[in-house]
Formats: sequence, C-alpha cells, structure tokens
Amino acid sequence: MPAHRTQYGATLLEALVAMLIVSLGIFSVLGIHMRSLMNAQAGIRRAQAIRLIEDLGERIHANPGAAAHVGIYTGAPHAGTADDCSSTPCTSAQLAERDTAQWHQAVQASLGMGKAVVFAAMNAENPDEARQIGVLIGWKENIQPDSDMATQEQLQSFLQISAEQASGHSCPDEYVCHLQYLPMPRHCGQQGIC
Repeated sequence: MPAHRTQYGATLLEALVAMLIVSLGIFSVLGIHMRSLMNAQAGIRRAQAIRLIEDLGERIHANPGAAAHVGIYTGAPHAGTADDCSSTPCTSAQLAERDTAQWHQAVQASLGMGKAVVFAAMNAENPDEARQIGVLIGWKENIQPDSDMATQEQLQSFLQISAEQASGHSCPDEYVCHLQYLPMPRHCGQQGIC
C-alpha cells in the first residue's frame, strides 16, 4: 500500500482565498471611485458658489446707485415684496431690493441647503462708507433639502450668522463655506464728479 496521503479541499481553500483577494481589490477600487465622486461634487458646489457671488457682483455693478444702498444688499432679503419693474422703471433702491431677493432665491435653488450672508466691509477712513461688501456662502455636503427637522433647525441657525462672524472668516460647524469680497462701484454723477 502506498504511503502517500491524499489531501481533500485544497483547491476549494485556494479558490476562497482568491475570491477574498479579488473582493478586497474591488472594494478598494470602489472606495477610491466614491471618494473621487465626492471630491468632484464638492468642487462643483464651490464653483456654483463662486458663480453666484460673481452674479451678485454683476447685479451691483449694473445698478448705478448701488453704493448708496449698501444697507439693502447687506440686509435680509425682502421675499416677494420686491417690485418686478415690469410696468414702471425701478428706482435704484427698488432694483437693489429686487436683485437681493432674486439672488438669495438663486443661492437656495442652486445649493439646496445653501445660505448666504452679505455684510459691509467697513472703510477705516470713513466707517459710514463701505468700499466693498463681503459675501459668505455656506452649504452642507451630502444633505438633501427634505431632510429631518434637526437639519432644518441647523439650516435656520445659519441665518443667524452675524456680520462680525462672517468678516472674521468663520464658517458654522458642519458647513462648507466660501468667502469673497466685492468692490462697490463708484459711479460718477452728472457733472463727472466721483
């Protein structure tokens, strides 16, 4: 009788080890892919925030009396009360109110849970005259607009950011923010005096 011993199940064990190694490779590739998708999504949101700030800057520069209405741009938006200027031309103040309301709606629509705070950056030489305004836009990553009540309460707390906090470059917890400053235009009067 031969003295060699037959091994049973070695092929099955090798197949299980191979499946484990392949599955670990697949999961690591999926993890890298998911991380790159999240980074791409964060980049898209930041690009949207930058474009929204540029849109506000264009609206301000299109308003010939914008420098006189810094308080409107930095105040709370007047939802639904702004004149649409379809029947009569808008005054500079009405245009500022309309632009502010439309811009805040665009922030909410573009970023979902996004909110913005606009504040005056004070002029050291003349504190009553703001030469530029700061815009802080914040949004939450991976949050759906129809989330639970705790998320809605956190969203409302974002609206309580003061101008001091925003100008101090602070972003609320759990938000991703982008801060940018916009110059206020100085339009010359009828006599050409700026």
